[in-house]
Amino acid sequence: MATRSASGLGNQVATWLTVLLATAVGPMTAVQIALLNKPLGGAVGLPGAVVGYIAVTAVTLGVVAVLPAIKLWRRGIGRVTGVIGVVAGGGLIAAGTTSSIGAFTGGLLVAGALMMVLLVSGLRAAEGVRGSFAVLAAGPTAGALIAWGCFEHPGIALLATGFVALVLSVALAVCSWSTVAESDDHGVRQAARTGARLLPAYAATGLAIGGTVLPALHLLLFRWSVLDADHPRYLVFAAAPMVVTALLPGRTGRALAPLLVLQAGGAILIATAPGPWQLTVGVGLTLATGVRCLSVADSVLTQEFSRDAGSARHAVTVLTAACGGLVGIALAVVLARCWGTGSALTLLAIPVLFAALRMVPAVPTSAHVHRPAGSATTYATEGGLR
Repeated sequence: MATRSASGLGNQVATWLTVLLATAVGPMTAVQIALLNKPLGGAVGLPGAVVGYIAVTAVTLGVVAVLPAIKLWRRGIGRVTGVIGVVAGGGLIAAGTTSSIGAFTGGLLVAGALMMVLLVSGLRAAEGVRGSFAVLAAGPTAGALIAWGCFEHPGIALLATGFVALVLSVALAVCSWSTVAESDDHGVRQAARTGARLLPAYAATGLAIGGTVLPALHLLLFRWSVLDADHPRYLVFAAAPMVVTALLPGRTGRALAPLLVLQAGGAILIATAPGPWQLTVGVGLTLATGVRCLSVADSVLTQEFSRDAGSARHAVTVLTAACGGLVGIALAVVLARCWGTGSALTLLAIPVLFAALRMVPAVPTSAHVHRPAGSATTYATEGGLR
């Protein structure tokens, strides 16, 4: 009995270590780089835009790295994630302590390439753990706070985050926590087919967040003359409601369409805001409804997948949201050059609204959906995941 209790405690500790590691290397680091691109570039002699290009390249590498990592997770998610976290933390420490362009670029690329892998590990480990999604949602706020405090010394922000990631990774590897091997019957293709009707929600949410946050920072600077050093303060207030929406109970699939409409409304509010704080409200609306949309979609899909399909399912959803974010960033840049940032944000709201329309017939409106006998899939749309 004592051995079983100790094993359960070890699994709980490893679960939270994995979630915290994914939060540190994922959303926390992403927000830091978005807010500190110019100071970081100045420290190594690069334009801030180039740092942004490096970050986007790193995320793209992360998208490519997720699928091969699924085979590694079958050997034990805890040990593998610990080793990957050590490498990612080392990359952040290298980027934060060097004045060499090559070392800085290499460190960011390594950390960014492993970011998506760690996010999938965090979501996989947190499946069914109450409050875990809120911890991930707190990452942007924590990243903005660190960027706010370290704006004059941006390397310290990456160094501190890398050190935290390193400590968490070593602790996770020491725990040597390992889950049951993944089932080969639930691969990425099957996960994509089963969750296909909800993937537009993930893609649209990624597009909405990726296509609004960076343009909003651009508008703060050029429309409202809010200097780069003040951007973290605004983003702290915009990102804080994400934690609250992630904790709200009652996840229902029918909420996806209204949540996507609100995300589109956030983009339009940013485009038409009469002042910087109204713009911040628009960013907050997009972020809060975005994380709520992801939480609801995850809750619905969790009821349709068996536990052993977790890594493949989370890989598909993370990849879909990440690709949507990259497309949103690209469209925001291209459209802004053609028609201006305000018009670009308004146009980006259109595909999000189309995704909302797609969700209306795609998500069952009742938990009592007829299923063939013997089917293991449950189409209940209500119930909490965490």
